[in-house]
Amino acid sequence: MQVGLTMIGLILGLGQVATAAGPVDYVREVKPILAARCTSCHGAIRQKAGLRLDTAEFIRRGGDGGPAIEPGKSAESLILERITGADSTERMPPESEGVPLTANEVEALRGWIDQGAKAPPEPIPEDPRKHWAYQPPVRPVVPRSKDPVWANNPIDAFLDAGYQARGLRPSPPVARDLWLRRVTLDLIGLPPTRAERHAFLADQSANAEGHVVDRLLSDTRHGERWGRHWMDVWRYSDWYGLGEEVRYSHPHVWQWRDWIVAALNADKGYDRMVAEMLAGDELAPDDPATLRATGFLVRNWNIFNRNTWLDSTVEHTARAFLGVTIQCARCHDHKFDPVSQADYYRLRAFIEPHHIRIDRVPGQSDRTKAGLPRAFDDFLETPTYLFVRGDEAAPDKARSLQPATPSVLGGEIKVVPVSLSLGAANPDKREFVIREALEDAQKAVVQAGSAVVDARKRAELAAQARAVATEADRQAEGQVNAAADKPAELKTALAAAALVVETLANADRDARDAQVDLEVATSTLALAEARQAALKAVLSAEAFEDQGAKASGSETWAGAARDALSVQRQLALIEAKTNRLIASRDLTRAQRTLEGLLPAASAPAVDPNKVPRAKAATDLVEARSRLTGAETQLAKAEKSLSTPLTTEYASRPWEFPRAKTTFRDTPSNAPYAKTSTGRRLALARWLVDRRNPLTARVAVNHVWARHFGEPLVGSLDDFGLRTPRPDHLALLDWLAVEFIESGWSLKHLHRLIVNSQAYRMRSAGVDSGDSNVTNDPDNHFVWRMNVQRMEGEVVRDSVLFLAGHLDPQIGGPDLPVASAETGTRRTLYYRYASGENIPFLSVFDAASVTECYRRPATIVPQQALALSNSGMILTRAGDVASAIDREVGGEPVARGAFIDSAYELLLGRSPTVAERTECATGLDRLVATFATEPKPNASPEGRARAALVHVLLNHNDFVTIR
Repeated sequence: MQVGLTMIGLILGLGQVATAAGPVDYVREVKPILAARCTSCHGAIRQKAGLRLDTAEFIRRGGDGGPAIEPGKSAESLILERITGADSTERMPPESEGVPLTANEVEALRGWIDQGAKAPPEPIPEDPRKHWAYQPPVRPVVPRSKDPVWANNPIDAFLDAGYQARGLRPSPPVARDLWLRRVTLDLIGLPPTRAERHAFLADQSANAEGHVVDRLLSDTRHGERWGRHWMDVWRYSDWYGLGEEVRYSHPHVWQWRDWIVAALNADKGYDRMVAEMLAGDELAPDDPATLRATGFLVRNWNIFNRNTWLDSTVEHTARAFLGVTIQCARCHDHKFDPVSQADYYRLRAFIEPHHIRIDRVPGQSDRTKAGLPRAFDDFLETPTYLFVRGDEAAPDKARSLQPATPSVLGGEIKVVPVSLSLGAANPDKREFVIREALEDAQKAVVQAGSAVVDARKRAELAAQARAVATEADRQAEGQVNAAADKPAELKTALAAAALVVETLANADRDARDAQVDLEVATSTLALAEARQAALKAVLSAEAFEDQGAKASGSETWAGAARDALSVQRQLALIEAKTNRLIASRDLTRAQRTLEGLLPAASAPAVDPNKVPRAKAATDLVEARSRLTGAETQLAKAEKSLSTPLTTEYASRPWEFPRAKTTFRDTPSNAPYAKTSTGRRLALARWLVDRRNPLTARVAVNHVWARHFGEPLVGSLDDFGLRTPRPDHLALLDWLAVEFIESGWSLKHLHRLIVNSQAYRMRSAGVDSGDSNVTNDPDNHFVWRMNVQRMEGEVVRDSVLFLAGHLDPQIGGPDLPVASAETGTRRTLYYRYASGENIPFLSVFDAASVTECYRRPATIVPQQALALSNSGMILTRAGDVASAIDREVGGEPVARGAFIDSAYELLLGRSPTVAERTECATGLDRLVATFATEPKPNASPEGRARAALVHVLLNHNDFVTIR
């Protein structure tokens, strides 16, 4: 008699279990073993051999083979027989799925059975498929509130229902200026200006807050602020590797970052954003503005192992958009959620065909300097196999898995292949590439023409110089003849004549060289014109071919093809003649140079010309070789002119660059496919289908968490069975449906949240004896606002902004980290990669580039030290003080105005009476101290004010969002 028990995995940290020598506690010692080792195959989801082991009652009941245990008789219990069997093919768990149970685990089960298998009553676990997160969200009815004035926003109405049920009271509204600071930092990541504060406080209209929210959401800085949030979730990383070697992500991936910012500013629907990131190349294959969104896939690229690359894509697509930890199913069925190992590989099948390439961008043909990294389907026929125990060396090739989604999540998948345009399949046929090729050809003609003009001028000048030298030589010869019988004059005349002869020789050589250079320039011009003509002829033939004329056997195309071949033959002839002319010129000059370096008969012991002579000899050999090659090339070109024309013209050289798939891979240059599988587009559409239970909920949870400091669902990336039903499920579902029905508008979601009364509540000032603290000490039911600390990016950006130095430029290539200390661009734009980010950020819990679904929020001494000692903070503190001085005046009489302005600017509020007095006293002391410590170009008053600003930048209220 056999019992089918598939017990998977080994859970670490279960601790020491009791042995049969002592009492065994079922709940504490036995149930955890069964949950960790057995219930993935013998639980609520699956019951192999009809057996469930998730309650004691089910264990006693057994499966197809009868009871799994005999209480009091472990020796006769089948479960012990199966877990301790000597035959590895029969023992559970199977070798393919886990290691045998430890001796302690076996003894715990044995002891429990021998002691009568006692267990307290247990509820029957619910079918995991009925888990709250796996049900499509339905808009619940908004509760009626007893205080309609407070709860005039559905968010407040849902929260108010929780207050009423638990005896809670919402906290009073925060001061208006602090609300302004809160919402401004929240929506654009920068503090409000003093002018904005004063204008808001003066606006007593009913919708004053709403006007502020609308202004901030329309501010282009909103996309930068929230772009960083989503970059955390989507694992943005610039490329990194070893030195200049790219190993992860890809160069120019910053274009994806700019797409995120632009999409958020334009309020592009979240559903469209998801689709573009996963399948922008299938949605809009000819639109670079969309293609850059596939940086989401590019970011996962890994040079060492394509499987690692695809695993990352599967894992983080599921976690980012679905809140499903599907990576747990790579090696075995998910231990907690109804996701099988086959489900994992069926999801992988959606992205199996994709690859990474870098397309040219207008104005730059060198992809190392600029380019568009993007995804495309390259491995159209590559099958997806399940890896046994997740081992890529052990694929199960008995069957390939087709794209499909976990059945528990519902929905339908319809994969439709996508026919690609000519430009998408062959980027060199895009309009701008052709236009730039023609422009380059014309530039070459113009430059060659200018070179001819310059060469002609030099030839004319050289000819004139030779004529002058010739006349001087004639005159010198006459002088020599006239002095033939006058020995004294003859000697002088001969010396002068020798100089003239040398000048004439040089002038004659220069004239001949200039004439040859003119011939070369003229031939080069002809070559440039021939190349331009050949390009135009080829493009003409291409155009007919692309219109289908070649396929239809059109004589129009055939004629254009023959014309292209004819022009190309003429080009080859001119090119050969030009090369022969250049090689001949170089040969002549190399010979002349070498002759000039030959040693004299009485050469010195140390020959100064040895090295130059060796180089000249090498140049001579190379010139002879080029001349021979040019002669051969010319003969071939002349011969081709006499052969009949065909339609076999030479196409332009196409480029189909690819990223590597493995470390030792040499990427091919095979043409790109003309069709994309449509798999990723099908996956994207399923993700954002109205019936998908997770995508909208997960997105809403991310947005809520960043507004309130705590999410509605405790885990941002795991909505599975380990995450209990949230206290605010009705609110979450209402928001999810509202989000979908708004067109997936993130700005609508932001507006709804920050205009709520809940968002306006105080975060501090609660008495420890308050009943709210007693009833809900951890603020699960949001009866007050949570205190949050600025992220490092917000700290740095705010300091630059307050100093008046923040560069408003949006977008562009990543900036070097080394320039951040003195740089003025927003922190978002500096390089962010593993081991390469601004050190200041690390102190303030910067996002990990590996994954960061939620940033940690620590309070550590290093943060205070960074604010105190950072060179950037110290420098900008002086800039902030100077900016305030320019507004209020730098004289001692303006100290009161300076203090008020500094508090308003840095802390978003006015100082208290005590703070104003303390600051005034401090300034007096600092001025007196600095007066005894003179510093060039710095007044004691200015230094004191800078010091006060520095103190306020270190104030807890500066880095805290209340």
